[in-house]
Amino acid sequence: MNDFFVNLYLKKSEVLSLLLEHIELTLLAVLIAVFIGVPLGIFITNSTFADKNRRESLYFQ
Repeated sequence: MNDFFVNLYLKKSEVLSLLLEHIELTLLAVLIAVFIGVPLGIFITNSTFADKNRRESLYFQ
């Protein structure tokens, strides 16, 4: 277990760089999902076609 922390300390610049890259990619993925999901959700709630299909799916057995 001690070796893990020693290696972590020795490679702290690489670990920090990879951590920042991971955070960057995560934020980018969340932003893409929001930019696609929010307009799509607004469109679906205002769409009469989607409303008709939603009502039919409620009574589907």
